[in-house]
Amino acid sequence: MFCNSLTAARMLDYHDAFSAYLPCRITLIEDKQGKLWLIALNMDLMIHGGEPLPPELKEEALQVKEMILDIMKRGAEGDF
Repeated sequence: MFCNSLTAARMLDYHDAFSAYLPCRITLIEDKQGKLWLIALNMDLMIHGGEPLPPELKEEALQVKEMILDIMKRGAEGDF
């Protein structure tokens, strides 16, 4: 779980529906062909969809998204 707990609290204060995005997780799965995949929830609808987030909250959400994508990229490259 990689969410910033303060950002998560602010997201929930803003709208209860954002609880579906918490906690932020990255899952490693192996498909039927033996190929490994890193999977995480696409946060774009939370960040860019619906009613606009307040600017400070949007910036925090974008930082969480970038952190998760960076972890996944480094994991895919074997950079542990």
